[in-house]
Order: sequence, then C-alpha cells, then structure tokens
Amino acid sequence: MIIAHQAILRCLYAYFHQNEIPEVPTLDIPLHCVIKLTPAAYFCDEKRVLINPQTGEISIKEEYVQEFVRSKSKQKSFIDL
Repeated sequence: MIIAHQAILRCLYAYFHQNEIPEVPTLDIPLHCVIKLTPAAYFCDEKRVLINPQTGEISIKEEYVQEFVRSKSKQKSFIDL
C-alpha cells in the first residue's frame, strides 16, 4: 500500500498504465479512494474502492484497462525514463 501526494500517485499510476509523460498531470486520482492495480502481460487490472468520508459508505468500481499501444514513431514515454 502506498499513501502519498497525488503527484506521486499519478506518476506511479502512469508507470503501470504506460501513459505518456504529458498525460501524467491530468490523470484522475480521486480523493478518499483506494486503487488496487494488478499488472499482467498486456494490461493492468484495476479496482477502485471509493469511501465517502461523511457517511462511511463504500462503493467498488472495477475496470479493465488495456495496455497503451505506442505508435511506431519512437516517442519518449514514461517507461523509457
């Protein structure tokens, strides 16, 4: 489990989802949310547990995120750093 500032969380999230560097500041990392990432061969399975701090209500959202396919022109990506 990693508890950090949203900027750090965005960087780690972008690494696992293979986002390009310019996309990192705009990634959606909500407050009061636990994000579980499970890396696999060609995708990253994601499960979000949203917690309402006022009521304590918990809702679970699962997503299947495909691996980001880079174009043939070699662009500098977050993973290449």
